[in-house]
Amino acid sequence: MQSLRCFLSAILVCTLVGAVAASESRPLVDNTKVVPLTRFLEEQPLNKDAPLVRAALLDWEDKSTDVVDVVCPGMFSPVPDKSIKYSAELMAQFIFGSAAYQIANPSEKGKLMPAQLAGMKSMLKAYRSIIALEPNARISRFDELSKDEEQGNLPQVVEPLVVANCKSPADASTGGLPPWHFQMTPQEVASFSDYGPYDKFRNGDLETYSGLFNGHKENVQFYFEDGKLARIEISLYEGQDVKAAAKAWGQTYTVLKTQYGNLELHGIQINPSDDTPSPDVIAVASGAAVQAGGKVQLAPLKQPMDKFVFASFSSSTVQGDVFYYVEVFYDPPHG
Repeated sequence: MQSLRCFLSAILVCTLVGAVAASESRPLVDNTKVVPLTRFLEEQPLNKDAPLVRAALLDWEDKSTDVVDVVCPGMFSPVPDKSIKYSAELMAQFIFGSAAYQIANPSEKGKLMPAQLAGMKSMLKAYRSIIALEPNARISRFDELSKDEEQGNLPQVVEPLVVANCKSPADASTGGLPPWHFQMTPQEVASFSDYGPYDKFRNGDLETYSGLFNGHKENVQFYFEDGKLARIEISLYEGQDVKAAAKAWGQTYTVLKTQYGNLELHGIQINPSDDTPSPDVIAVASGAAVQAGGKVQLAPLKQPMDKFVFASFSSSTVQGDVFYYVEVFYDPPHG
């Protein structure tokens, strides 16, 4: 049975790799693939195709409304830590394990304790697979947790950790752009080396040009307050071509409408008889407004539970030259 499952997982991974080669814009993961791909990463975390699978799962997780992703500081200490080998891979596995559990058990969606326990079990499986190949990658605390699991004590160990570190989904380090979550430290953000390298601003904020948004690598910037991640910005256009900026804005409108449903727009006038303006109409009207010195913003009418999402199309004058910006922002939930 184990060998059959590995064989089927390998077929699925090959299909995924082929899909990437065929079309970068095509959805690579749907709900039916989440559980087998998570199992594949548990059993073969160092497989040559594992980074691709992680990237595809993270992209799916960011768009999915079928799971509630809660990552609590302290749950899996000492991870994340850049100095610990495979730290980022193990933390990502926790996210996948929690999500796979909720997909396999839809009635458990958003239930904190079972999802955290499932994430922990998945992470420990991947950890054991790693040290089977690289014994020098041992983490003493994970060895202790593995022993607790072997003895049947893991639920009793995890429960007080959840109570102490998670409190409630609203208070937890939840939301953000996977694999990054609000309340992370700069060191924790930069520990995800697959999405680096990271550049540091003078004030300590960070950016990378390898963050994933809508399945594509984009410039992602991280802003901190009191040493904790408080805002994520995805920069989708920065330049002097207003038509290119307007096109990027139209695409942003389409992406956010697909992910979150109806949007509210501020800064432009649309024909009242046009209930569902096309992205092209939005792009042209917005480009004209911004070129005239205005700013256009949009936000989902119904915000997700784990973050506040909005986007902005604006301009600024730098040494006499006009630059245009299209940006998506993720903030912690309001109120």
